[in-house]
Amino acid sequence: RRVHGARNLVYFGFFGFPDLLRLTKTLLCILDSTQTLPPGESHNRTDIVTNTLSSVAHSVKTVGDVASGVVLGSTHKYNNTLPSSLPSADTSNPKGSGTFLTPGALEAQKSDELVMKTKLKIIEILRFILDVRLDFHVSSILSLFKREFTVSQEISSQFSVNNVMVKFIESVFESKSNEDDLDLDGEGGNKFLRVILDLIMHNYPPLTSAALDLLFRHFSQRQEVINSLSLVQLLVSSEDVENYKTITTDLEALRTLVETSELWVFKSQKKENNDKNKKSKQISNHNEVDYMELLMNNSPIDLNLGPSVSEDFVNKYNTLKRILLDFTKLCTYTDSDGKLRNKPHEQRLLSNMGALSVVLELLSIPYEKKEDLRMNEIMKLAYKFLQSFCFGNPFNQAQLFKTIDIFLSPSDNRFTSLLEAATMRYIFLNNANLCVEINEKIVQHFITAIETYGRHVAYLDFFHTIVKAGSQWIKKCQDLVMAELSNCGEDVMLFYNERNTFPDLVKLMSCHTNRVTEDNPLQYHIKLVKLLSLCTEGKNVYTEIKCHSLLPLDDIVNIVTHNDCTPEVKEAYMDFLNHAYIDTDIEMKEIYTSNHIFTLFE
Repeated sequence: RRVHGARNLVYFGFFGFPDLLRLTKTLLCILDSTQTLPPGESHNRTDIVTNTLSSVAHSVKTVGDVASGVVLGSTHKYNNTLPSSLPSADTSNPKGSGTFLTPGALEAQKSDELVMKTKLKIIEILRFILDVRLDFHVSSILSLFKREFTVSQEISSQFSVNNVMVKFIESVFESKSNEDDLDLDGEGGNKFLRVILDLIMHNYPPLTSAALDLLFRHFSQRQEVINSLSLVQLLVSSEDVENYKTITTDLEALRTLVETSELWVFKSQKKENNDKNKKSKQISNHNEVDYMELLMNNSPIDLNLGPSVSEDFVNKYNTLKRILLDFTKLCTYTDSDGKLRNKPHEQRLLSNMGALSVVLELLSIPYEKKEDLRMNEIMKLAYKFLQSFCFGNPFNQAQLFKTIDIFLSPSDNRFTSLLEAATMRYIFLNNANLCVEINEKIVQHFITAIETYGRHVAYLDFFHTIVKAGSQWIKKCQDLVMAELSNCGEDVMLFYNERNTFPDLVKLMSCHTNRVTEDNPLQYHIKLVKLLSLCTEGKNVYTEIKCHSLLPLDDIVNIVTHNDCTPEVKEAYMDFLNHAYIDTDIEMKEIYTSNHIFTLFE
């Protein structure tokens, strides 16, 4: 009970670090069967708590000696300590042996189990003290770092363990002033190691496992400190501090809104009035194109569109929108060349503060997708934040990859499906390590989405991302995508190379207005041809053969040489011609024996 009470006091934070170090020496003496308590250890304490622990030491040491003797089979060393009625150590009762334990043997068995559990509690205390020592090491190193560098000096805001930090780590571990105290036993760690090895030999699996854990930590202190330091993020400038305060406030507000969403998110109610039912039906049957256009290019919250709700609920929608926009702006910015860049420091700050988990909870909130236009805009902003959160940040991409099943569940509408496809693209963008983790299920999900919601560029952009990460093509993904595409019908693979469909392509190319918008049939066709080209990069024989049957050389020449062929279409087809027919390991006699190449040159 006293050890249990001491453990609770330790967890409660009752002891300071110096007291914990003194407590460690006492606990090691309790567990060490070869030594007695240090003289004066229990007499030089003035505070009431350490006096109590001294009593614990004297009481439990006897129990510890008995346990060591019983388990290790050396009971003759503890004859002075054992009661005269204590039975031998072999109190087992194998099933079927027909041997019954005497009352004294049963009591001794219970006593042995109690001793093992007491030692296990002591190990829990030691594990906590090792955690406190780890915190002390990290704090000492950061103090040295702060003393060595000032804010005015140029240091990287993205904290990493570099050569300077390694020097600080070594100085903390090799400091003579701390060595005697931080080795926990005053003997250079010898007693600690002896006690742990003794506990490992006990025939009590939980105790053995806990002792092994302490042993591993004992021999990996430096690596443990380095791993902890790699998770530290420094707030170097006043701007970092301000961002931290803002994120803390906004994140708490966002978490509260998500947890109380059932109280303020709009829920439709069934109405008996026929006129109201008719009006509701008209709203739900809006043209989907108009619905998508409204959500993608307008702000229902700013325009106050959607069901009628109280002013307080409207304010909650506005608060959500402001927080998500602020978080998104923290993650990315546009440089002078108009290119999107990421802010690694702010992205990591949001990750460390748990913004990802809160936003994912926001996405799981149920709501009326056809009626609550305000909530649809909130969901769009949440997906936009996730895209910015992992843009150009491999660590955040890996964090989001762990929750990838959220984006692979069947979508209720095209609006959500397109947002999920765009988010998935950012998760794998330029990350070859994650692209190799792509499986058939993921590819099939988006193929099914194309067949369900129509031919949209966002789905093909995702396939572009996974078949080539930066300048590195991913053969596994090339094979997976090509295998699925080759089994699809015209819902996915529409090349306009048939006699009845070719005029449609000519009409699309001749109509310049179709080239202005991003998501249109011509743009989808161009992206599809580029996807086939990416699948054949790197001289992939399997995909090259598949592509030859999808786009024959005759069809390529007919489209490229047409008078209405646009530059974008020509670029896509010529790139495909190069990778699928020219830059290959397969001998293409058709290239050398026909006039197709000369026709293209002309």
